Amino acid sequence: MNGAYTVLGECLLIVIALLSSTVVFLIGRRLHAPASIAAYSAAVAVLVADPLLSEANVHRVDRVVGIVGAGLLLVHLAFMVRLCGLLLMYVLAIKQWAWRHQLAIGGSGVLTALFVLLWLYVKTLPLPEVASVFYHIRAGRPPAVLWMNVSMGAGLVYIAV
Repeated sequence: MNGAYTVLGECLLIVIALLSSTVVFLIGRRLHAPASIAAYSAAVAVLVADPLLSEANVHRVDRVVGIVGAGLLLVHLAFMVRLCGLLLMYVLAIKQWAWRHQLAIGGSGVLTALFVLLWLYVKTLPLPEVASVFYHIRAGRPPAVLWMNVSMGAGLVYIAV
């Protein structure tokens, strides 16, 4: 019974991704060049990010790439591209590039870079079970993993706000 819920959930995520991506793509078709490019990048990021919300799909990415934690990295980068692309599409469409927009894009870029650097650092740590560090909540996690997750959450919340 649990497998049926998993398949149903994955299908729902794919349907939401396709609908969301189509809407953003259609909006981008009506905009001028820089805004349409931002819309298209956000549409592609939606197709990557939403299906990877399933933990099983994230683990599949890890197995295909051969790097534990690559799925988590891809999810975070896809969500940041998605959110930044939507903000850029809005800003470029209304042609009002304000200080707060620059701060949002710049801050999310810094937090994304911090996440990637911490992810690379965690990959170099000598850990007995790397998958448990990236995907399971356990006591005694290394501080770098904690800061990696904090930077990921802060980046997503920062750009969303």
